[in-house]
Amino acid sequence: MSRYFTPAALSRVYLSGDHTVAAIKLLQQTVPPLRMTALHLLEMAERLRESKRATELWQQDRQAGYFEVVDVSLGRLTQRAESLAAATQARITPMEWLHLAAALELNCTEWVDFDPVVQAAARALGLRVLPFSDEE
Repeated sequence: MSRYFTPAALSRVYLSGDHTVAAIKLLQQTVPPLRMTALHLLEMAERLRESKRATELWQQDRQAGYFEVVDVSLGRLTQRAESLAAATQARITPMEWLHLAAALELNCTEWVDFDPVVQAAARALGLRVLPFSDEE
């Protein structure tokens, strides 16, 4: 069982706000290392850039080995994302399609994101969508 956190979900661990409690809880339940692609590095840098403390914590966790960046061809991801988008009716962004393609390329079986539209697309692709709620 392999879990895929989108950068939107993962950034909630480092930035306080909606869904922070749920993101932390799900990450704590994940056996490290959490596999990701270079897309995560790019997006996480952008999402965390306003908070020096969040960026420092993210870098510490990366150095501690909690995350593993897997080299996946952007060309292959793009082709798979195009194919997935063409085969479904989901109206999500190209970056979200790339993350769904990445999850499948990494053989992930579980999906962590809080956007219900993206969750539905993940479910349609056979990924188990984990509950994402701040409620106990």
